[in-house]
Amino acid sequence: MSPLNRDRQHPNHGVREKDDRTTIVFVTVATVHRLPWLATEEYHGLLRQTWLAATYWLVGPYLMMPDHLHFFAAHGMLDYSLESWMTYWKREFSQTLRRQRQLQPDHWDTRIRNGADFTEKWNYVQANPVRKGLCAAPEDWPYRGTVHEWMYLGP
Repeated sequence: MSPLNRDRQHPNHGVREKDDRTTIVFVTVATVHRLPWLATEEYHGLLRQTWLAATYWLVGPYLMMPDHLHFFAAHGMLDYSLESWMTYWKREFSQTLRRQRQLQPDHWDTRIRNGADFTEKWNYVQANPVRKGLCAAPEDWPYRGTVHEWMYLGP
Protein backbone atom coordinates (compact mmCIF):
# COMPACT_ATOMS: atom_id res chain seq x y z
CA MET A 1 0.00 0.00 0.00
CA SER A 2 1.25 3.48 -0.74
CA PRO A 3 2.54 5.50 2.23
CA LEU A 4 0.17 8.24 1.08
CA ASN A 5 -2.88 6.01 1.37
CA ARG A 6 -4.96 7.51 4.18
CA ASP A 7 -7.09 4.33 4.48
CA ARG A 8 -4.21 2.06 5.46
CA GLN A 9 -4.83 -0.48 8.21
CA HIS A 10 -1.31 -0.47 9.70
CA PRO A 11 1.01 2.48 10.18
CA ASN A 12 4.19 2.96 8.21
CA HIS A 13 7.10 3.43 10.60
CA GLY A 14 10.48 5.04 10.19
CA VAL A 15 11.06 8.63 11.20
CA ARG A 16 13.22 10.40 8.64
CA GLU A 17 15.81 12.65 10.24
CA LYS A 18 16.67 16.10 8.93
CA ASP A 19 19.89 17.71 10.14
CA ASP A 20 18.53 21.25 9.89
CA ARG A 21 15.76 20.84 12.48
CA THR A 22 14.70 19.07 15.64
CA THR A 23 12.93 15.79 14.99
CA ILE A 24 9.54 15.78 16.70
CA VAL A 25 7.04 12.96 16.30
CA PHE A 26 3.38 12.78 17.16
CA VAL A 27 2.47 9.31 18.46
CA THR A 28 -0.82 7.57 19.21
CA VAL A 29 -0.97 4.33 21.20
CA ALA A 30 -4.20 2.43 21.94
CA THR A 31 -5.07 -0.09 24.59
CA VAL A 32 -5.67 -3.68 23.47
CA HIS A 33 -9.25 -3.97 22.16
CA ARG A 34 -9.62 -0.24 22.98
CA LEU A 35 -10.65 -1.15 26.52
CA PRO A 36 -11.13 2.03 28.61
CA TRP A 37 -8.74 1.51 31.54
CA LEU A 38 -5.84 3.89 30.92
CA ALA A 39 -6.95 7.29 32.26
CA THR A 40 -6.51 6.83 36.02
CA GLU A 41 -4.22 8.51 38.57
CA GLU A 42 -2.34 5.22 39.06
CA TYR A 43 -1.56 4.68 35.38
CA HIS A 44 -0.94 8.35 34.78
CA GLY A 45 1.78 8.38 37.45
CA LEU A 46 3.24 5.09 36.26
CA LEU A 47 3.41 6.27 32.65
CA ARG A 48 5.18 9.50 33.67
CA GLN A 49 7.72 7.50 35.72
CA THR A 50 8.33 5.19 32.79
CA TRP A 51 8.90 8.07 30.38
CA LEU A 52 11.18 9.88 32.86
CA ALA A 53 13.41 6.79 32.94
CA ALA A 54 13.24 5.98 29.19
CA THR A 55 15.19 8.95 27.83
CA TYR A 56 16.31 7.82 24.39
CA TRP A 57 13.31 9.85 23.23
CA LEU A 58 11.91 12.69 25.36
CA VAL A 59 8.16 12.96 25.79
CA GLY A 60 6.92 16.53 25.71
CA PRO A 61 3.19 17.31 25.77
CA TYR A 62 0.91 14.30 26.16
CA LEU A 63 -2.71 13.43 26.89
CA MET A 64 -4.18 10.13 28.10
CA MET A 65 -7.68 9.07 27.19
CA PRO A 66 -9.40 6.01 28.68
CA ASP A 67 -8.54 3.83 25.67
CA HIS A 68 -5.55 5.55 24.02
CA LEU A 69 -2.90 8.20 24.47
CA HIS A 70 -1.28 10.87 22.33
CA PHE A 71 2.14 12.41 22.84
CA PHE A 72 4.90 14.34 21.15
CA ALA A 73 8.49 13.14 21.49
CA ALA A 74 11.91 14.44 20.50
CA HIS A 75 15.21 12.60 20.30
CA GLY A 76 17.00 12.26 23.61
CA MET A 77 19.89 10.22 22.25
CA LEU A 78 20.69 10.00 18.57
CA ASP A 79 20.93 6.65 16.79
CA TYR A 80 18.11 5.06 18.79
CA SER A 81 15.04 4.42 16.67
CA LEU A 82 11.57 5.43 17.69
CA GLU A 83 10.40 1.83 17.21
CA SER A 84 13.06 0.45 19.60
CA TRP A 85 12.23 3.09 22.19
CA MET A 86 8.49 2.40 21.87
CA THR A 87 9.09 -1.31 22.48
CA TYR A 88 11.27 -0.53 25.49
CA TRP A 89 8.96 1.85 27.36
CA LYS A 90 5.85 -0.23 26.61
CA ARG A 91 7.58 -3.30 28.06
CA GLU A 92 8.63 -1.36 31.18
CA PHE A 93 5.14 0.09 31.61
CA SER A 94 3.43 -3.27 31.01
CA GLN A 95 5.55 -5.16 33.56
CA THR A 96 3.71 -3.43 36.37
CA LEU A 97 0.22 -3.71 34.87
CA ARG A 98 -2.21 -6.49 35.49
CA ARG A 99 -2.20 -9.04 32.69
CA GLN A 100 -5.52 -7.85 31.24
CA ARG A 101 -4.31 -4.23 31.04
CA GLN A 102 -2.10 -4.00 27.98
CA LEU A 103 -1.24 -1.52 25.24
CA GLN A 104 -1.41 -2.54 21.61
CA PRO A 105 2.02 -3.59 20.33
CA ASP A 106 1.85 -1.18 17.39
CA HIS A 107 1.43 2.60 17.29
CA TRP A 108 0.84 5.47 14.87
CA ASP A 109 3.58 8.02 14.43
CA THR A 110 3.83 11.12 12.30
CA ARG A 111 6.80 13.44 11.97
CA ILE A 112 5.92 17.03 12.80
CA ARG A 113 6.81 19.16 9.77
CA ASN A 114 6.49 22.68 11.16
CA GLY A 115 5.11 24.80 13.97
CA ALA A 116 1.65 24.99 12.42
CA ASP A 117 1.52 21.18 12.17
CA PHE A 118 2.46 20.89 15.86
CA THR A 119 -0.16 23.46 16.92
CA GLU A 120 -2.89 21.82 14.84
CA LYS A 121 -2.24 18.38 16.31
CA TRP A 122 -1.91 19.63 19.90
CA ASN A 123 -5.19 21.58 19.62
CA TYR A 124 -6.90 18.43 18.30
CA VAL A 125 -5.46 16.31 21.14
CA GLN A 126 -6.47 18.76 23.87
CA ALA A 127 -10.06 18.85 22.59
CA ASN A 128 -10.33 15.04 22.66
CA PRO A 129 -11.78 14.68 26.20
CA VAL A 130 -14.22 17.55 25.54
CA ARG A 131 -15.45 15.90 22.31
CA LYS A 132 -15.98 12.65 24.25
CA GLY A 133 -17.95 14.44 26.98
CA LEU A 134 -15.38 13.66 29.69
CA CYS A 135 -14.86 17.29 30.73
CA ALA A 136 -16.17 20.77 29.89
CA ALA A 137 -12.85 22.38 28.90
CA PRO A 138 -9.46 20.96 27.86
CA GLU A 139 -7.71 22.39 30.93
CA ASP A 140 -10.13 20.42 33.17
CA TRP A 141 -8.80 17.05 31.98
CA PRO A 142 -6.39 15.71 34.64
CA TYR A 143 -4.56 13.10 32.53
CA ARG A 144 -2.29 15.37 30.56
CA GLY A 145 0.95 17.22 30.98
CA THR A 146 4.54 17.51 29.84
CA VAL A 147 7.29 15.12 30.89
CA HIS A 148 10.34 16.80 29.34
CA GLU A 149 10.57 20.44 28.37
CA TRP A 150 11.89 20.96 24.87
CA MET A 151 11.40 23.54 22.19
CA TYR A 152 10.52 22.86 18.59
CA LEU A 153 13.24 24.28 16.35
CA GLY A 154 12.10 24.10 12.80
CA PRO A 155 10.24 25.93 10.10
